[in-house]
Amino acid sequence: RALLADADLDFGGWCDARGDAAELPPGTGVYAFCGVANPASFRRTLEGQGVRLLGWEVFGDHHPYRPVELEALAAAAAAAGAAAVATTAKDAVRIARWPGAVPLYRAEVKLVMMTGCEQLWESLKTLAARGG
Repeated sequence: RALLADADLDFGGWCDARGDAAELPPGTGVYAFCGVANPASFRRTLEGQGVRLLGWEVFGDHHPYRPVELEALAAAAAAAGAAAVATTAKDAVRIARWPGAVPLYRAEVKLVMMTGCEQLWESLKTLAARGG
């Protein structure tokens, strides 16, 4: 018998390129890019955090960022006068080195359980107790 739980992803804060917690205050001029299945959701997240979008680029889901693309993004962010470049945590893990002078930040997400959390937790504890 399958258990159903309803969950959603919510904004979990900003991290810098090293993965340290960071702040992007509302009003910060940001150049943003992403390669996720639902780029509109990322854009809504940015807007919800109050940053000013000075540029926006969308790539295909799971895009493998090439150095030349990252250099172009960094140059576009600088030309737009951005104080920061923002991307998703999913995209950031595919970027070995950020080439720009404008710092790169990643938007973290957290899982928020809407319904079914208690039942799911109890089932997991039962499975763990059984060793499987």
